[in-house]
Amino acid sequence: MTKNRLPVVVGLMVVLAAAAGARHAGFGPEGAPGPKGAFIQDLSDEQRTAIREITLKHRKEMIPLRAEMETRNLELQELVRADADKDAIFAKLDEIGALRTEMMKKRMAMQLEIRAQLTDEQKEMFDQKHMMMGHMGAGGGRGPGPGGGPFE
Repeated sequence: MTKNRLPVVVGLMVVLAAAAGARHAGFGPEGAPGPKGAFIQDLSDEQRTAIREITLKHRKEMIPLRAEMETRNLELQELVRADADKDAIFAKLDEIGALRTEMMKKRMAMQLEIRAQLTDEQKEMFDQKHMMMGHMGAGGGRGPGPGGGPFE
């Protein structure tokens, strides 16, 4: 792979990771639990309503961030195609990285809000699921695994 292609590959990886993160809410329409059903047992109607509101709020917050991520990635592609200098390309990658971090923080904030709605027993199930998928551990990487939500 040539040196000129490396930033393109990195940019594409960021785009794919962002697209994957967008799908990781793990909820169906209107924030309802996904089709695999809730792994958290015995949610009350109040808990389901609160969790649905939290996830809907999160999904709305993520729309402009995903749009900004897409814009930044297009800008990165333009820089690469224009044979911009390495510093300009790396600066754009820094912007993308900062935006990705912001998105990960918002995703974690949503998970913490959901967790606050749960009983101690439900929290254990929630934590086990998220620990297995690397959500709450150090270096969790790209965030949630497949489905990524508490109802997968």
